[in-house]
Amino acid sequence: MSNRAEMSDKACSIAAVAEMVTETTVEDFVQHVHEHDRSQIKGDTMDGPPEDRYEFTLKDLQRYLLQHDMSMGCCLTFKEGDGFTIHKQITLNTIAVLLVKEEDDFRVVVWSGVAVSDPKHEEPRLMEDYEVLAWWPVTRFM
Repeated sequence: MSNRAEMSDKACSIAAVAEMVTETTVEDFVQHVHEHDRSQIKGDTMDGPPEDRYEFTLKDLQRYLLQHDMSMGCCLTFKEGDGFTIHKQITLNTIAVLLVKEEDDFRVVVWSGVAVSDPKHEEPRLMEDYEVLAWWPVTRFM
């Protein structure tokens, strides 16, 4: 149905995070979102450049997580100049979805409690490699 090469960076980032957190596939995420809310498909067909085909939001990610017995918790945001560094002031020992900035690129990534899994990088990264703008803990319902 879809693959990462067909999506914009923003859509790919959210879809890849859904895949990492739920241990499903990008294709499952895309199919689920489009079955429940077709507004993410721009236009009536799949014609046009790939970057114009998909739009996903954190709301789509939350819905998908709920279908997999998970939920994103309350968002913490971090403003420049607060004198606040997430890796020193909060113990993040559970999985979380992070909105980060790396150079001039904004995207969502997954915090495992130990390292950052980023769709743009093959290897896990350190929290210090990013400017964390927002953090949503992910809870798994048992």
